Amino acid sequence: MTDKLYYRYMPLDQYAITNLYDNTLHFNKAENFDDPTDCAFSIGAIQPSLVMNCNMTALYEFCDEQPKHRTDPEFDPFIHHRLLENILKNDVGIACFTKHQMCKKCGLPTLNPIMLSLYADKHRGIIVEYSASKTTKIYKVNYGHTYKEFCFGEIIDSIKLRNKSRKVILNKKSSKPLLFKFNEWKYQNEYRMFGKPNFSVPLDKLGLSIKRIFIGCRAETGLVASLERIAKENKIEIFILKEPIEHNDKRRVRILNKKGKELNCKKKCQLNEDHS
Repeated sequence: MTDKLYYRYMPLDQYAITNLYDNTLHFNKAENFDDPTDCAFSIGAIQPSLVMNCNMTALYEFCDEQPKHRTDPEFDPFIHHRLLENILKNDVGIACFTKHQMCKKCGLPTLNPIMLSLYADKHRGIIVEYSASKTTKIYKVNYGHTYKEFCFGEIIDSIKLRNKSRKVILNKKSSKPLLFKFNEWKYQNEYRMFGKPNFSVPLDKLGLSIKRIFIGCRAETGLVASLERIAKENKIEIFILKEPIEHNDKRRVRILNKKGKELNCKKKCQLNEDHS
């Protein structure tokens, strides 16, 4: 069951409250991510024969660009790759998740204090636990030490561009550049879903449901009260997070119930090593 659990670290603000109240998931675009190299890809050596054999009519129409023949003095041999990368960064919505190891005894996840600081507003935010169904389309991010080269022809021939609706439809091949990051980000153990950018989708349409919410130890009281009301209406469990109180406390993040009772195993959580 734990293999179907995914986590999102986020600030506790009005946007989060609205999505939780509406039971929706918001998709951002890669251009807004903190890593400017995210969803960028190395194109390698130019292969004119490969580029010529690709169907790029849809690419130019989607980008509202006029194609130039390769004999034109102003022809840019890299224009196709720039147009494609711009689509991946601005016209594809991405929702980011992570997975955590779970304790086999207390059933709680090993939350990440670094991600609480970076993505949950310095412990003032929340961590939402989602349960995914068999129909949920969620993909694991791959990590590497250098830029990974992707075949332009393979991507452009497998991607579907809908100009009128400004919709980008990805499959296993065309989503590869969106699922690669540098090795330094490996601690995130990231998974991704794709949708329409700057758009919120009902969770049931994505095969997701919220099971538990973990509230940062520095969260604003007023927003916590709003969150608790939403959780009560939707039968979502609420937990409070607390920083380790002693230097010899090996737990990085302590999980409490609403009454302040610590829920972690008293000695050491028995991690399920298969859940990574």
